Amino acid sequence: MGECNKEDLSHKTLQYYNYFNGYDLQEGLEAIKPDFIVTDYYMEGTLFEGVSFVVDEGSGEPRFPYQEFQQFLASQGVKQLEFVDPWHGRIRVYQIDWNKTAN
Repeated sequence: MGECNKEDLSHKTLQYYNYFNGYDLQEGLEAIKPDFIVTDYYMEGTLFEGVSFVVDEGSGEPRFPYQEFQQFLASQGVKQLEFVDPWHGRIRVYQIDWNKTAN
């Protein structure tokens, strides 16, 4: 649960920017400018080996291009924390450095 005085952004915000504005993953992340990205088993399950956003026909959940996401983290993310939780699997916390240039 997010703090009441902070905007809580989820991966579904990226789907919104893609659907209504045609943004790719990089453009969507630049639009919402998260300070941190937290990945877990569920979030990593939304990644797929494709080149654009899709919606999973079975669940209706957004799916994101794995390679583009990994490139973004490699170029602008700094891993701050990693641990394993019995409910959520491997959790990784990346701080995003917006002063770095994306590849």
